[in-house]
Amino acid sequence: MRNRKFLNLAMTVIIATLLGGCKFVQDDKPEQKNDHTESTMCEPGAAVRVTYTDRISHSLEALLIKTCNQDGKEFSIGECKLLACDTGYHALNNLCVLNTCYPNETGSPESCASEISHSLLATKSKVCNGEGSGYVQGACTLQSCKTDYIANQNQCIPVISISRFLARYYDGSSLVKQEMVDRPAINYAWSDFLGINSYDFAANWTGTVTINGSSPRLLNINFDISWAVVSLKVDGQAASSPIIFTPGTHTIEIDFANNWHTTSFNASFTYRPQYTLASAEPLIRPLVSPETKIVYVGAYESSHLYNEIAVSLGNSSAPVFVFVSSYSAATWKIVNPYNVEIKGIAVASYGPRSIVIANEDIPVFSLTGLSYGYSDFTNVSSQINTLTGKSPDKTLGGYGISSIFVPDL
Repeated sequence: MRNRKFLNLAMTVIIATLLGGCKFVQDDKPEQKNDHTESTMCEPGAAVRVTYTDRISHSLEALLIKTCNQDGKEFSIGECKLLACDTGYHALNNLCVLNTCYPNETGSPESCASEISHSLLATKSKVCNGEGSGYVQGACTLQSCKTDYIANQNQCIPVISISRFLARYYDGSSLVKQEMVDRPAINYAWSDFLGINSYDFAANWTGTVTINGSSPRLLNINFDISWAVVSLKVDGQAASSPIIFTPGTHTIEIDFANNWHTTSFNASFTYRPQYTLASAEPLIRPLVSPETKIVYVGAYESSHLYNEIAVSLGNSSAPVFVFVSSYSAATWKIVNPYNVEIKGIAVASYGPRSIVIANEDIPVFSLTGLSYGYSDFTNVSSQINTLTGKSPDKTLGGYGISSIFVPDL
C-alpha cells in the first residue's frame, strides 16, 4: 500500500514538470466522485495574463496570454505582446529595435534650398522623437538668397523687380491697339504692323520698377533706336539713364515717335556690369575645359516683332559655352530642351544693350568689343579663341533672325 502511494506521488511530480510548472496536490483523503474520469488541471476557457520578457530580446515588459482548453487539461499559449523595451530600444512590429537617435536630441540640419526658389542656403532642423526611432523634420528655413535676390518672409524676392508694360500703339494721334508686353520693343517695316505706316507710328509704354530692401539701387534703362524721338519719365518726371532708384515702386513711362520707313526700338533694363574682352577673359576661360563645346550665334538684327531671338540647343554629352552677338540690340532666349550643361553665356551688341533670358544659375557675361558675324565668322572666332583658348565648334547666324536651332554637338 505504501509503495502504491509513493508511486502515485512520483507520477504527479513528473506530469507537473512536463506541463510547465502546474502541479496537483495529493492528500490521503478518500477520492471523491465526479462526472470526469480524470482530474482537471484548469478551468476550461479560463485565461491567464502572464508578464513575460524572455521571448522578445531587449524587452522590458511583455504580456503572454494563456487560455485553458475545453477539456481543462492544458493551456494554449497565445502571442507574446510587447509592452515596453529596454533603454536605448524602441518597439517596432512587436520587436525591440536599437534606437537610431536619442530622444529629443537635435540632429544635423538638412539642406532644403530646392524648396525655396532662388535660395542659396536653406535648412530643415531635425529633432529625435520621444521613442528614439527617428528624427522629425522642422519647416524649411531660409538662410540666404542668390545674387540679385533678398530674403523676405522666408522667400527670396528680386532686389529689382520690373513689371510687364502696358503698350499703346498710335497711328499719328489715334490709338489703334493696346496690349501687355514683357518689355518695350517694336520692330517692323513699312505698314506691316496693324497697317500703321512706319512714318506715322507712335507708342507709349507704361510699367513699374520696384526696389525691394532698404538700399537705393542703380538701374540702366537702355534705348536702341533708329530714326525716332524717345523720351523717358520716372514718377512723372523727365529722366535720363542711369537712374538711382530709392526703395519702393516707381512708374516708368516711355514715349516713342518714329520718323522712318522702318520702325525699330528696343528698351532693356540692366544692373549687372559690362566687361571688356580683356577683363572678361580671366572670368570666362576657367569655365571652358578641353572637352567644352563652344557655340557662336550671330545676327545683324532680330526679325521678331519684339526684337527677340530664340536659340534652341541640340543635344550634347559635353558641357557647352554659348556666345551670341548682333548689331542691333536684341533679347536672346536660350532654349535648352535636352538639359545640356551650359557653363556660361556671353552676349554683346553694337546697339545698347542686348540681354539674355536663360536659367538663372548660368553665368551671363555682357561684353563690349565682341564682333558680330552672320556669314563671315573669322573675326569673332578669333576673339572667342582669345577669350577661351578654343575656336568655336559651331558657328551659325543670319542677317535677320527670330529663332535658330543648334544641331547636336
